[in-house]
Amino acid sequence: MSKKLFPTQEIGSLRKPSSLLSLVKKPGISDEQKTKTRNDAALLNIRTLEEAGLDIIYDGEVRT
Repeated sequence: MSKKLFPTQEIGSLRKPSSLLSLVKKPGISDEQKTKTRNDAALLNIRTLEEAGLDIIYDGEVRT
């Protein structure tokens, strides 16, 4: 029996990590640190989508 594929694609925003949400709300955090944390969250999302085998990869809109 041949294995049939069921093509899927994630669309829309991915959930933002709680670490990102709490950091962005803290007073006194530099814009550089916020940007670094957003970039780290984006890389995590990209790796997750790659591991899931999706062919269209994006950052999950965590930088906005």
